[in-house]
Amino acid sequence: FDADSLVEYATVVDLVYREGGTALIREAGARGVATVDGLEILVCQGALSFTLWTGRPAPRHTMRAAARGRAPDLHAP
Repeated sequence: FDADSLVEYATVVDLVYREGGTALIREAGARGVATVDGLEILVCQGALSFTLWTGRPAPRHTMRAAARGRAPDLHAP
């Protein structure tokens, strides 16, 4: 589809997870469309699994930082 048609959507979600995102995510973001990239989907899936297995809230900020290859901010919610 034409990248200019992305503005017709409130949010664009891409399941591919890699640092820097994909052309789809970049094009949507450049047009001001809200985006959710594959790494965020991966984190959310992992967080749900963590909570289901342990019964404890998942440390999403730590999981997100790890998925993005960064040191976590241990003071973030």
